[in-house]
Amino acid sequence: MSGVVPEPVAAESRMVSAPGGQVHVTDYPGDEPTLVVMHGFPDDSRIYGRLAPLLSPRRVVAMDWLGYGRSDRPEPGPFDSARHRPNCLRCSTRLGLAGWGWSATTRPART
Repeated sequence: MSGVVPEPVAAESRMVSAPGGQVHVTDYPGDEPTLVVMHGFPDDSRIYGRLAPLLSPRRVVAMDWLGYGRSDRPEPGPFDSARHRPNCLRCSTRLGLAGWGWSATTRPART
């Protein structure tokens, strides 16, 4: 590895309408296939600001879960994978992403 860190990539920050509210998305331009990255607790999508340039030339999409970062706050109640899934699917559809799996809660279809 050369040790040279690429210049920061100009990213587009936007809000995407989802069933649970407005989800904040940071979209780093690049080539397909797109890499979708999702933060853990208690972070937000900003943790990928330094990583995204290293993933060049790929497009990188970082989402803030509802209740984190710049996304809306969800209604009170349990917020588990059953509530995350529709928000992620709506975001992926609106961003033109297709064919992604939901880690351990579902398996992508095998063809």
